[in-house]
Order: sequence, then C-alpha cells, then structure tokens
Amino acid sequence: LAVMAYDRYLAICNPLSYNVMMNFRICLRLISASWITGFSISALAVGMVPQLSFCGPNEINNFFCDMEELLKLSCTKSPLAEMIILVSCSLISLVPFLFIVVSYILNLSAILRIASSDGRQKAFSTCASHLLVVSLYYGTIIIMYVSPSAKQSPAFHKVLSLMYTVVTPMFNPIIYSLRNKEVKGALRKVVLQNIGMI
Repeated sequence: LAVMAYDRYLAICNPLSYNVMMNFRICLRLISASWITGFSISALAVGMVPQLSFCGPNEINNFFCDMEELLKLSCTKSPLAEMIILVSCSLISLVPFLFIVVSYILNLSAILRIASSDGRQKAFSTCASHLLVVSLYYGTIIIMYVSPSAKQSPAFHKVLSLMYTVVTPMFNPIIYSLRNKEVKGALRKVVLQNIGMI
C-alpha cells in the first residue's frame, strides 16, 4: 500500500516526469524491497518459535497463529522475543502508514493547486477512496498489534482480525467503484426505491 501511495504521489505531484521516475527498474526495486521485508520479518518470527517451550493448554483463542498468541501460550517468558515482536509490528505497520499519510498530504496540496474544479474533484475522489481503505486497514492492524494487548479481550482481537482480513478487502471494490458514475446512479436508484417502500 505504501508503494501504491508513492505511485499516486508521483502521478499527481510529478505527472510530466512520471514515466521517467517510475520506470521498470524502480518498480522492480520497490517490489523487491516489499517482498524482502515481509520475508525477513516472517523468518525472524519463525526463528523464535523453536526457542519457546509449551507446557500448558495448547489452544489458541484466535483465528490466526500469530507470534503474540504463541508467546501467550509459552511457559518460558521471553522479554526479548516480546520486544522483537513489538518493534517489528511497529515497523511494518506504523512506517508504511506514516509514509502513506505524508504522501497524501503532499497529494492534497498538489490537488488544491489544480486549476479546474472538475480535475480537482476527480483527483480528490481517487485519493479519498484510497485513504479511506488504508485508514480502515492500518487502523485495525495498529490497534491489534501495536497497542498494549493486555487490556483487549480475545473476542475484540477476533473482531479486529475479521476487520483487516475480511471486511477491508470486501469494502475495497465497493469503495473504489463509488467513483464510477453508473455505480453511483444505480446505488442512488436502489436507495430511493427502498425509501419509497417504507
């Protein structure tokens, strides 16, 4: 998502030099950095599992077998592992989110300088829909993995898990298609018909 935000930043703020700045080599580097970061953090988490010992009930009260859930089940308390998990979760959630927010602040300042109101509205609509999806996605992830989890119930964690794995991807096509005039017209027609039935 951070790479998409960077792409939109270049397209809006530097439209004339976009093709030069976003060439194949740059795209390959951005994709490689995303993959390498994801694999490295996953390998770090998987590498910590053999160091833990489990002696109690081995039932995870969550939809996913996250490292945090494994640490809760472990008999050996490892402050180092907890710190590594907190730092890695913070880095992979807060850094991209802050990068996205900064790029959209720059995008909004460029959009406000667009002379035509039609062009300004179209660009703002594109940015607003993407920012809504990003906020929903990263908001739930930050609450789930970065905030202190001692005060959160397992049921709350399950709801948050559903939010970022089911609800956000389900809303993606809806939010992005609301920019389409035909979809807006059809939605307006359905709403007005349902209001007329009441």
